[in-house]
Amino acid sequence: MHVMDLGILTYEIGEVWWSLLPRLAPRMWHGVRSLGIKRAMGLKVLKERLHRYYRAHKTDSKVPLERLTLRKIRVRKAPKLKAKAAQSRRLLPFTLNLAYEYREEPGIGRHRYEALKCLDEIFKLADQTELNEDDLMRWRWLYATHMYHYIAAGFHVYPKFHWFAHMP
Repeated sequence: MHVMDLGILTYEIGEVWWSLLPRLAPRMWHGVRSLGIKRAMGLKVLKERLHRYYRAHKTDSKVPLERLTLRKIRVRKAPKLKAKAAQSRRLLPFTLNLAYEYREEPGIGRHRYEALKCLDEIFKLADQTELNEDDLMRWRWLYATHMYHYIAAGFHVYPKFHWFAHMP
């Protein structure tokens, strides 16, 4: 599960959040050309929304919001959320809802949402104690569909994604 939680999921949440930060910025910042400023303003909104999410959903593992910075979302060259496995796992429903809200965005909106939706379904399969042949076939189909949408969204692919294909 760590390949999924610390690998695939942290990359995907980082990619989704990074792509949405400029859109989350309040409207008054939309005319600003600097992506850095828009992302910084979007991060403030993201942290407020996460705070409300954590209050509404009692979760056993939370990302410390006071330490959530742009550097925690974009580690190295490409986006990757720097978080613990349980923290990233608890963020999947929040991030899926966020992607759903922005699914109509031209270009990557639908692909971003569909990739996360497939990943959510794969995590549900992974939580089962036993997988039958139909579950394995569904996992493979979901993985292929996930990768199609993930790549179509322009997100970065890493070696862990290959391991993910051979998980079940």
